Amino acid sequence: MGKQRPQTLLTAVSILLGLVVLEGLSFGVGIFLHRHGKIYWPHVTETYATYEARLDPLLGWPSPGAVGSGELDATGSRVTPAYPDPESQPTEVSIYGDSFAWSDEVDRLHAWGNVLSGLLHCRVANFGMNGYGTDQAYLRFKTNLKDQAKVVLLVFSSDNIRRSVNRVRNFIIPGPQLGTKPRFILGAEGQLELIPPPKFTEAEYYAFIRNPAPNLPDEFFLPGGPSGVQALRFPYTLSLIKSMPFLFSLWRQGTPQYYEFFKKDHPSHALAITLAIMKAFRAEAAARGKYPLIVLVPIYPDLVNFKKLGRWVYQPVMDELDRDKITYLNLGPGILAYLGLRDPGEIFNHRYGHCTEEGYRLIAQLVYNKLAELLGKDLPGRNP
Repeated sequence: MGKQRPQTLLTAVSILLGLVVLEGLSFGVGIFLHRHGKIYWPHVTETYATYEARLDPLLGWPSPGAVGSGELDATGSRVTPAYPDPESQPTEVSIYGDSFAWSDEVDRLHAWGNVLSGLLHCRVANFGMNGYGTDQAYLRFKTNLKDQAKVVLLVFSSDNIRRSVNRVRNFIIPGPQLGTKPRFILGAEGQLELIPPPKFTEAEYYAFIRNPAPNLPDEFFLPGGPSGVQALRFPYTLSLIKSMPFLFSLWRQGTPQYYEFFKKDHPSHALAITLAIMKAFRAEAAARGKYPLIVLVPIYPDLVNFKKLGRWVYQPVMDELDRDKITYLNLGPGILAYLGLRDPGEIFNHRYGHCTEEGYRLIAQLVYNKLAELLGKDLPGRNP
């Protein structure tokens, strides 16, 4: 009996150490998955005061005032070096959208909105914002009643479709700051109904970070919800086990996660909501006497995929826009024609990155060509 006790104790200690090692390894794997947006780790270091100060109550993350000092002019547009004074140089074209509208990863001089200004010989205002969803871009246009541009562009990059059904950025893109935004849902008659960004007291803010579920009935990416995303919590091994079906589905899919959201039967209804926003944008522009154009931007995986399969991932969007006679520009064919045998990666900074200066210059030229084709003599600016 005396010898059995040490043996039992040794076995128990070995099992305990094994569990500790397993938990440590599981935590490490979980952090790796978190950094790639495959699992949610409730790790936000931002204080409530900072969050409240930078949040736009209507548009959510990030407020236009959160960008670098001197990046915006008096109208809220990114500074347009070709025509920097919005007071003396009337805006003829305005741009709304996400980081591809803003022209992330290049300076303001090489932003495609500024290049387009040079081509048109008139001021182009850039109201794009890094991280914006199509819903935020539309809401910014809708509420920007001082925008007097004759032509208005709504930029939609393909991976943006997930943001149409997302209210907390941290669930799909990790970060130390809490990113919240509005979203639309579809009513019984198919109409858009706005769900504003969640509003917190200080105590609710910290409770939300630990357990977001009670405050997000309309969040598709809620951990443990329909998207399959899980939260990384102790015991970490159990969190990974719960994540296995989601991770396996991504591996089996073999394409970027956002591709699934373009399917009409996807449970998020992201396609239908995105299309409804685009239709609302067209209607708002028409009501204000503006000429609307939707600009569809493929990212690097889309270009590679099209060269293999001959189909754009956002083809369902174009099919519906064609059906409703909404004018759009698919940049994909023009980009591939320009590249010829060159790899698309030559005009993108990395696989999921933004364009190089050359890439944005090409976008400006393609948009200019489309506007010239559509508007003819009514093209904004002057043609020397």
